Amino acid sequence: MRLLPKEITNGELLGPAMKMTDPEEAKEYLAALIERGVKHFGQTPEESESIQKENLGYYSGYYDTETMVRVHKLFSCAHPFFGEVKSQEDLPSPEKAFEMGKKWMAEKMEAKRAFHNLTPDETFIFHFRNDTGSPPERDKNLFKRKAITVAIIVFGGVAYVGMAPCSWQDQFNRKIGYRMALGRAKRQAGRMYEALGHHNSNYEYPSLPGEAETKQKWARDLAERINGEYRR
Repeated sequence: MRLLPKEITNGELLGPAMKMTDPEEAKEYLAALIERGVKHFGQTPEESESIQKENLGYYSGYYDTETMVRVHKLFSCAHPFFGEVKSQEDLPSPEKAFEMGKKWMAEKMEAKRAFHNLTPDETFIFHFRNDTGSPPERDKNLFKRKAITVAIIVFGGVAYVGMAPCSWQDQFNRKIGYRMALGRAKRQAGRMYEALGHHNSNYEYPSLPGEAETKQKWARDLAERINGEYRR
């Protein structure tokens, strides 16, 4: 199977699909897109397939009608606003398309606000120094002794991870790292944006006893493992 890199532009990722005409080639490319979502973004195969098809359908909207029709048929996808396009008659007028886009964006923003008002089942925050020596002396250079903040939040039995660099010495900067890491974990859980951190896999939250100490140990073990992977 063709391996697609994590860091790639939309044009490089979806552009080749817009030129395809062979069903077998399209099938193989869709499989590669799905595998990329699973490998690099912690998606299940089913989630990744749904996301890739929506992306393909949306991206085809930037092309002519003939390309849209071909892409929708080859990849069994549809435009998120217009649906499956089989001919010019399936496309709305420019004015209607603009209104559909406005409505879609408003719904997305409302979903984002609703999600961020939810309280996670559990929240864990850890700070890790990037060196292993004795506590560093105070230094004027804020970022000389860097650290990593790892945020873990749990929704519905799944733990989502966010990471952010911060300064070990400066308390204000550590607060920034805290907020960034927590925001990145929430983005993953909300499925609103592509994860921004170094790690974007989702981790199963085991059925733990109610004691806070047990949960804290599980979270610390996971955070240490993630930090160890990052520092390799």
